[in-house]
Amino acid sequence: MPMLKEPWKKYKKFQPVNLPDRQWPSKSLDKAPRWLATDLRDGNQSLPDPMASSPSNGSLGRYTTKEEKRNE
Repeated sequence: MPMLKEPWKKYKKFQPVNLPDRQWPSKSLDKAPRWLATDLRDGNQSLPDPMASSPSNGSLGRYTTKEEKRNE
């Protein structure tokens, strides 16, 4: 699936909260942050190296090995 050129245009903006005594609630995002690769709400897909749940990345094998050694 190709990345969107302007992902911030995909969703409608919500109504801002009017809090005149505070600065940050009245600010809104006009475009995706520079470090974000794609959609503002895509979670794991925005990571440069998405987290894998498979044991092939080696982390699960390390924990299993340590647990087995402790039980011996």
